Amino acid sequence: MSAIRQLIGRSCYWLALLVAGAGCASRPSGLFSGSADCESTPDAATCAPSLECSSGACGGSNPHLNGGNAGMTSESGAGAGAGAEQGGASNGGETGQSGEAGTTASGPTCGDGEIQAGEDCDDANTSSGDGCSATCRLEAGFHCDTAQPTQCSAVCGDGVVVGSEAVAGGCDDANTKAGDGCSPTCQVESGYACHGAPSLCAKTCGNGQLDTGEACDDGNTKAGDGCFACAQEAGYVCDNTHSPSTCTDVNECTKGTSGCSANATCANTPGSFTCTCKGGYTGDGKTCTDVNECTKGTSGCSASATCTNTPGSFTCACKGGYTGDGKTCTDVNECAATVSPCDAHASCANTVGSYSCTCNNGYAGNGKTCVNVNECTNGTNNCSANATCADTPGSFTCTCKGGYTGNGKTCADVDECAATVSPCDAHASCTNTVGSYKCTCDSGYTGSGTTCRNVDECSSGTDDCDLNAMCTDTVGSFTCTCNLGYTGDGMTCIPSAP
Repeated sequence: MSAIRQLIGRSCYWLALLVAGAGCASRPSGLFSGSADCESTPDAATCAPSLECSSGACGGSNPHLNGGNAGMTSESGAGAGAGAEQGGASNGGETGQSGEAGTTASGPTCGDGEIQAGEDCDDANTSSGDGCSATCRLEAGFHCDTAQPTQCSAVCGDGVVVGSEAVAGGCDDANTKAGDGCSPTCQVESGYACHGAPSLCAKTCGNGQLDTGEACDDGNTKAGDGCFACAQEAGYVCDNTHSPSTCTDVNECTKGTSGCSANATCANTPGSFTCTCKGGYTGDGKTCTDVNECTKGTSGCSASATCTNTPGSFTCACKGGYTGDGKTCTDVNECAATVSPCDAHASCANTVGSYSCTCNNGYAGNGKTCVNVNECTNGTNNCSANATCADTPGSFTCTCKGGYTGNGKTCADVDECAATVSPCDAHASCTNTVGSYKCTCDSGYTGSGTTCRNVDECSSGTDDCDLNAMCTDTVGSFTCTCNLGYTGDGMTCIPSAP
């Protein structure tokens, strides 16, 4: 459509020259829209920016014509200007016979930043291709404001590729729709390549070639292979040194970039990875906290075992008095051991998980150490008062004293005098006493009673013979015999009668 408008504009221009003859006058009212009315004027060349035929055959205003006619100037020196881009080149090269570009006979020049009569715009320069031409005329495909100096911008959606649309990444497909390759701001959309005016855009993603805006192109648009919609997927690295691109999964686990906890297991997955806390730990894999199985009650240790928490695990150890692996604990019969845990003078009694030691009778202590008890000295014996107590290891004995008979705990007096064999001398008398006996030598004998010997009363002077008698010792006694001349029993002697 733009090309047709340009063609019509040019035809209108030449038609105006034929009809007007000597000249025409431009109308400032069409200064920024790119339109002008043709009238008969002395100088038709000044109507070049845009013309409207009196017959109406040329139509209304058309900003695209300005660039095409901008190069036409008056002989007095309106200036030789460059034609506008995209359609204005056919007439842009024509120039007047004299004068510099943009100058007027009255003095003000194009490029001073002030819009004067005969100027569509003035952007303070005489460069072409920026919307305001070297002759201060509106260039095709641009829109210029009324500010001084004039600010011009490309018209997006008119199908003319100029200004920012013409640089790398620009386009103009004669619309402002999105998703067709040329964005509403006339920039080539990602995954497209555009060319021409109006721009024709086609998708480039998936052709195996690395095009503008593509991070990779592996010849398809599938997801999960590292290059999706020509964008490198997270967890992949793509090699674009050849076509199509080849993408390789990044193993974050071996590379050490996973961020998994030291107490977690890292598992690589296509394009990603997972962190899983190891046994004995809990968390999201990035942070793992030790699980205390002992306090949580998940250890499975025996009730007869001690649970000890360790980093990431725990241990079970059977308590004293039990044997096993900690998960199962069996009571130990310590009393059945080869070497008893108790003292040699103690008895061992097995208990659940333990044992007890009790000192035997006659011993005192805690069972593991026992010492003999002296019942005789501590008064705990039961011997008879008439018996003698003798301490023995762990016990004692009771022995009836002399003169008594019994088991020591009960002692009865012994009648020694009634014995078949008298304990006394044959010349002594025996007298029983409690617990003993007494021997007394018979008269005429002397000694202990158990041994008696004859007393010689005659020689000892213990006899009672008369002085006139003769003492004769006998066994156990003596005799007295009156001397001659005396008469009597010997104890008494009187002289005999004459």
